[in-house]
Amino acid sequence: MNQGEPSNTGRQTVRMKKEHFFKGIPYELNRLFKEYFLIVLVVLTIIVFLALVASIVLVFTDSSKFLPPLVLSAAALIAILAYWREHNKTDLENKRSRSEFFLRRASNGLTAVYDLLKDQNNDRVIWIRAARTLLEARKLSEEIELEEYVRAYRLHEQQVRNDLYLVLRTYDHNTNSFQPLPPQFFFGTPRWKVGEALDDLAKESS
Repeated sequence: MNQGEPSNTGRQTVRMKKEHFFKGIPYELNRLFKEYFLIVLVVLTIIVFLALVASIVLVFTDSSKFLPPLVLSAAALIAILAYWREHNKTDLENKRSRSEFFLRRASNGLTAVYDLLKDQNNDRVIWIRAARTLLEARKLSEEIELEEYVRAYRLHEQQVRNDLYLVLRTYDHNTNSFQPLPPQFFFGTPRWKVGEALDDLAKESS
């Protein structure tokens, strides 16, 4: 009984390796197909086009003999060109869908950053969250492929930047103008509007 167990285990291991190998074949074939498909299609298009040209030249010598190859070559070339058209259309739709998705997610990230900071809070945790959200939004924007969606993201980014500029400032009654946030704001104290001395805030924050 004990002598048979290693043999059964060994057979099971070999069987599992075989199953894993055969399960991986479709994935590898699909990967190779995607990687070299366009190259094969270009070569096939060139071959069919040359065959069509040759058939056109030869049809003038003996139309009855070379007319069928001419018709077949023309039909094959038309089919390939139709496939190219559908392939490009599908590829464009996929890029459009991806670009729309990443534009929406990146724009939502920028809006979330504005929502986190628009109340002029100086909470360190919230600012870190806003910074991480901003970085993630920028990474998502890099996945946008189509130019029109890239321009739309840049426009929204510029709008959010301007909105943050408007909210991250204070009104100075002495000069009757808006000023950047004072240094006291960045010490993280809730009393930054009081105008306490920087040395005192530095000691408190440290």
